[in-house]
Amino acid sequence: MRLRSLMTTVLLVVTTLLAAPVATQSANANTLETFTLPGADANGDINHANIVTAFPSVDWETLDRLYIPAGQYRSIHLGGLPDRDADRPLVITNSGGQVRVGGENHPYVFAVNGGRNWVLTGRYDAAAQTGHTSYRGHADGDWADSQDTYGIVVDDEFSRQGGIGLSVSSGASHFELDMIEIRRLEFAGLMMKTDNTGAATMRSVRVHDLYIHDTGAEGIYMGSTQAQPQHIFENVEIYNNRVLRTGTEALQVGQAGDQIAVHHNVFGPAATRWRSAFSHWQDGNIQWGQRYGSAAFHDNVVIGTGDLFIEFFPTTVSGDPYCPSDTVTFEDNYFADTSYGGVFTHAGGTGVDVEFTGNTWRGFNFNYNEVYPNVTAPADMFSPGDTTSVTHRWTDNVIDGPPLQATSRPNVTDTNTTYATVPRVQFRDFMGSYLDQDYRRLEWWTDRETLQDGQPVMVYDEGDVVVHGGTLYEALEDNQEVPPGSSTAVWQALPQPSDDVRLTAASPHAGVGVGDNVTGYLVPDPDPVVPSGQIVGIASKCVTVENGNTANTTPIELEPCGAGASQTWSLPGDGSIRALGKCLDVQWGLTPNGTVIQLYDCIGSGSQQWVEQTDGELLNPQSGRCLSTTGGSSANGTRLIIWDCLTRADQVWALP
Repeated sequence: MRLRSLMTTVLLVVTTLLAAPVATQSANANTLETFTLPGADANGDINHANIVTAFPSVDWETLDRLYIPAGQYRSIHLGGLPDRDADRPLVITNSGGQVRVGGENHPYVFAVNGGRNWVLTGRYDAAAQTGHTSYRGHADGDWADSQDTYGIVVDDEFSRQGGIGLSVSSGASHFELDMIEIRRLEFAGLMMKTDNTGAATMRSVRVHDLYIHDTGAEGIYMGSTQAQPQHIFENVEIYNNRVLRTGTEALQVGQAGDQIAVHHNVFGPAATRWRSAFSHWQDGNIQWGQRYGSAAFHDNVVIGTGDLFIEFFPTTVSGDPYCPSDTVTFEDNYFADTSYGGVFTHAGGTGVDVEFTGNTWRGFNFNYNEVYPNVTAPADMFSPGDTTSVTHRWTDNVIDGPPLQATSRPNVTDTNTTYATVPRVQFRDFMGSYLDQDYRRLEWWTDRETLQDGQPVMVYDEGDVVVHGGTLYEALEDNQEVPPGSSTAVWQALPQPSDDVRLTAASPHAGVGVGDNVTGYLVPDPDPVVPSGQIVGIASKCVTVENGNTANTTPIELEPCGAGASQTWSLPGDGSIRALGKCLDVQWGLTPNGTVIQLYDCIGSGSQQWVEQTDGELLNPQSGRCLSTTGGSSANGTRLIIWDCLTRADQVWALP
């Protein structure tokens, strides 16, 4: 059953912190508390690793609007965002015009770290005091040719290998991203994850009305694909986004938990870089890794893929809260244009079922052997990694292509599959009629097919269309090793794509994809109560920030318990222990016995992870050692360190 029907009354539009920035204003918009960041430094950056401590005069508990002044920036780093209440989120937006960032080969472009209950938006709304009237993006129905019209534009101009456009990490949760253009990244457009931190759950996340296009790798990269421990995602909604012309997958989801909804988006063409991507097999459209819980992928347009429309990864992690009803549903989607097959689920069962209901599938035009010569056309459009681990239910699908199953399998039920001609969707104004006939016609230009054995020279025929540097080009003659833009006799630059991928009124498959009236429906999870107070140890003394100093590397020591912020620690649930807006940190991430403990910006690293043990010890998993006092002393001012876990008196702590 689709997640949207599992959630009671979720089809109603819920006015929430994360559904629309306009709902976040105070009772009197004219009395909003605002703060405008200083402009760029000498290097062209806005760089605040801990924004709370950088501006101590700002009341970060009540500030309504954090303004980024208009301008062109090399990079923006907003770190250490505050943990806010759900009923009064911090809204971050552009002020005075357009904010543009990127294009100067910086290690990051726009990084947002930490915090909860915040919104980053480029949406203009006079009443909410967000954005700027001259930069409205597609908000007024102006989807066509909307490049450069957004209040916030992240454009790296392919200036750096591995470049990421907008990244959200370091334990961030309960946030919204809205009305932002992200383009021309060598790697991913949007990345959301805190690597190697199992407790840093991202929950109550809303990503909508983004325009992500022309990326060298993933369009949206959500969740780690690395070895555990990795954090989960819960209550995440991704809707009304355009994710167009991506080098590898348009959407990559990993570590998915309960209540994930992805709906009314347009994904593709994806895998345009299938001949020369950073790795083999990075040439699908949707990659999905589910650990537990229910998820819904519905009413999306998915166009253009190398090997698969959907590659599904059951992800088993010990301790995850599985439920017999856990189901991932792919329903009422339109899929078109693949160089190989349709759907593959990897082996291994988590207890999560997979349903495909009411989808349409077309455009099975095999040419995958151009890169992988030993591959032959698949006999069916769906294949499971094994025949027992995952239950698959296929109901009411329409396929214009190979059979669903060439051979029946015991873990697959096939109900009312229809084989018929599936008409194409009709976009209002996308990339022109030639590409609209088959989106696999568009490829990322490369001089060599680097993923094929021997890396042969790539030969282009007259009439071929490629994307290079974010611009479309048509070959005027057969050619090889001639970069587009270097010879007008060989390559003709085409007009900028309009990218209005709303469906026409007469289009088949009405109701799928983006639109002017698409809204979210998930109800955000309530904020958990964050424990806060003193950490009491040996001789009934307290863990203390030396002299209440907020500077990075300030020592952490043992002192008599009293009142004050230097002894007030919070446990937000992401594995960190926080005071004064910063984290309890093992110095430099070292692991030997005797490494000192300090206060440092919360960066989500293993040096800031602490796990309470049943015997009262505080274990740092990265080092495998426990919070201790130097020499086991209980004297005032004793520096805290890590030491082998021995359950000594100086290693037993009472947490708030």
